[in-house]
Amino acid sequence: MNNEIIEYAQLSTVQRPEDAAQKAIRYYLGNEFCDRRIVTPAEIEEAFTSVGETNGITCITPFMTNEGFGRIGKTFEVLAKKNERNEIVINDWGMLGFLRREYPHFTFILGRILVSRYLTQFLNWDNARKFKQSKETQAFYCQFPQAFIVLMKKYGIQAFEFNSFSHLYVTQKQLVENGIRTHIYFPYTYITVTRHCRFPGMYEPQPLEDVPDCHRECHERYAILSNRLHENVVLENGNARFLREKVFPQGFDHSIDRVIYNDYMRGVSSGAPVTKY
Repeated sequence: MNNEIIEYAQLSTVQRPEDAAQKAIRYYLGNEFCDRRIVTPAEIEEAFTSVGETNGITCITPFMTNEGFGRIGKTFEVLAKKNERNEIVINDWGMLGFLRREYPHFTFILGRILVSRYLTQFLNWDNARKFKQSKETQAFYCQFPQAFIVLMKKYGIQAFEFNSFSHLYVTQKQLVENGIRTHIYFPYTYITVTRHCRFPGMYEPQPLEDVPDCHRECHERYAILSNRLHENVVLENGNARFLREKVFPQGFDHSIDRVIYNDYMRGVSSGAPVTKY
């Protein structure tokens, strides 16, 4: 078993973990879940001032609206003037078509929202290990359709990003055999996301039908949701909710190409508002 992690990355809004402080050589900017948090040209410039152009930036893009597409072009114009090691994480098929047409020199990565949609069965960690130990005919139903893999390679996708360790565990061999790199987010995995974001209403309560105006309150705030009937505490940031992995699982057959550290709680600046429910 090879448990090597080849590369560490960190989400720009969080502090890097102490054990990876000297290993985080790539920085992620943006948000996967909401196009109101698309990276701005100013944030791109600030990032390169901080980390230098030699390290490269990974720009995360979410599922898009027409309004979001109208803004993100200026961001790509700035990014295109930087070095060639820059990457785009794609969570919207329209975005993939736009980038292939306008900025084919970028490196394309399939984001965890789209990756999760094309797995044929959801598995928890225990079931994933059982499937790996079972016959290949059973494990097949937990893998990507081969036609999908072929199509992604044709479109220039070089890596898949995973939200779930169990999904990575049962599909990594398939991706390695097809020359596709594997990435995983840690310690937070998202459990749900919605277009109907109520996050601003947590701080300025309003009737459900009156959705408050977004002022990117989630940029430096999060909410902790708990229930005495549930063991797990849920973190809410913007229109997405997350669970925290307690440990990094072992037992992968191949090296993991990249771990993206995304501890949202450590990323909020000291003294920033936290709401508990």
